[in-house]
Amino acid sequence: MKKKPKGQQADPSPSDMVVGIGWYIEPEWARMKATAIDFDVFEDSFSEWESMASDNLKLVRKANPNTVKVFIRADEFFTWCHLRALTNIAETRAEFVAEKLRATTPSLPSISLGSER
Repeated sequence: MKKKPKGQQADPSPSDMVVGIGWYIEPEWARMKATAIDFDVFEDSFSEWESMASDNLKLVRKANPNTVKVFIRADEFFTWCHLRALTNIAETRAEFVAEKLRATTPSLPSISLGSER
């Protein structure tokens, strides 16, 4: 096994990573779905989404206990998109979650998972 060059950190193990999952309260979910270009990837109702997201959260936490909910506020997301000339699509929502997660856990490696199906 090769050693890392001096000054380079070792790759983080999966258990060292913080995983963020986009999370909504009902009014925010409704606003996000109503303005999403890819609205068809959202569940039909908030209760369906909440059930799916809760199940996914449990599964991801089994693999990585450092999994956290990252709450998405629609106004904050819309402003963030406007400043970057981005649209409300799954990839953008995941990028937003990742950025929020990095801002709250700057010293830890992090990834984000989508909050839709």
